[in-house]
Amino acid sequence: MRLHLRFVGSTDYLARFTGLGLALDYWQLDADGVRQQAQLDLGLTPLDNAVGAEIEISAKRASVVVIGADGTRRPMAGGALAPLDDPGFMLRITSATGPGEFWSDVSMLHSRSFNSPDTPAADSAPVPPVAFDFDWLFSEAAADPAAAVKPAALARMTEAQARIVSISPVIRIEDTA
Repeated sequence: MRLHLRFVGSTDYLARFTGLGLALDYWQLDADGVRQQAQLDLGLTPLDNAVGAEIEISAKRASVVVIGADGTRRPMAGGALAPLDDPGFMLRITSATGPGEFWSDVSMLHSRSFNSPDTPAADSAPVPPVAFDFDWLFSEAAADPAAAVKPAALARMTEAQARIVSISPVIRIEDTA
């Protein structure tokens, strides 16, 4: 899975940010089978005129690339992930060192890897690991629409699902002219 963060603001405004802290929160089972929250801190320092970042999450690792205003891609320290026992995760902005508020758009791509059970057998043509997985966007059509919206059916769907965790307070707009 790949998350693309596009930092929001003018190039001049973003250039004044020197660091950004992100946390990837996920859940796992401890030795006693108790669900525990785990966290991977991702520090993007120095930002050096960055306008975006890309976080790629695989089964055991998260890697980070910072994207500069000139299009350059600079790898940053990622980190190892403990085995994921829950498919969900949360990405948080924990700190932003700069002139004020920090905003970012986040988009997400998902693809199957070579190790996926859905990849073809060795004697057929290989599927590149970056091939886009359209099954992630569209589940198969259901025969009974009423059954398709029951919780058990929704849990089996593979398409993208999101939930809003919090919404910022109303931002007041004033005419300064």
